[in-house]
Amino acid sequence: MSEEKNTPTQTNDSIDTIEETIVEEHREVETRPIHDAEITAEEESRLEEVYAEDGEEASLTEEMSSDDYVINGVTPELFNQLTKRNQQFMIALDRQLQLTEISQSALAAVYLEIAETLIQGQITGQTAKHLYGTPTEAAAVIREQKFPTDEQVDTTRSPDWQIALDGALILGSIYVALTGLSLVSNATEEPLYQGMGIITVLVNYLMAGLAMLQTSKVLPNPDAPKGEKGYFKYFAVSTVSMIVWVFSVVLATAFIPASINVPLPGEWLLGIGVVTFALRFYLKRKLKIRGGIF
Repeated sequence: MSEEKNTPTQTNDSIDTIEETIVEEHREVETRPIHDAEITAEEESRLEEVYAEDGEEASLTEEMSSDDYVINGVTPELFNQLTKRNQQFMIALDRQLQLTEISQSALAAVYLEIAETLIQGQITGQTAKHLYGTPTEAAAVIREQKFPTDEQVDTTRSPDWQIALDGALILGSIYVALTGLSLVSNATEEPLYQGMGIITVLVNYLMAGLAMLQTSKVLPNPDAPKGEKGYFKYFAVSTVSMIVWVFSVVLATAFIPASINVPLPGEWLLGIGVVTFALRFYLKRKLKIRGGIF
């Protein structure tokens, strides 16, 4: 029997199943919401005892500050929106699932869903206990779901030549197609220039690929700490790369003699652009190119 492969759709369905299963199993029937401010000393003591009985420490902050703990898939900004009790729940749950075979990408999606649900629950006074039960109970439900392992979820960056090829075909194709469309649209008028030559087209694709390759290496990381996300570096590198690409095309058109850089008609340029643009999607799926911008 062949091994069944999990798809992103199956992963999303599993996450939805977790939400429905945990909430259905552990929702308590109460007539009033319980806000943190309304929790009595007796109730708070009971909740702490639940975590202690479940094998969790009563106060995780004594061992490690929740501000220093990183939950996979949950940004620090989102984590800080949780109450201390909900932060402790997330930390305890994460420790329960540390040694599982669930892929990190699947866990990140689950943790993000749980964090967002807890934040919404805080508005109506619902605690993690009301929504998910104890950390061990929630972890048990998550383990029962069928998630792809890290071996099944291949997130390895493709070789540079594949990323450059992907960028060349998508960006270069758009440039060539728009140039051809412009020439075809103004066929009855005196063109400002004779169009792109054969060598110029090749330079366009080559430099577009290099520009996209360099830009893909400095993509910002929204989950990084403040000041380390890399947006400025990304903006600088992408801007310089695009300028070098466009200037290369302009210089090739201006300085390479038409005798060897034979101008192509607008219809040809438009056709080349459309064909190479379609080729991009075929090769991206065929080669399973990962790590590019698009």
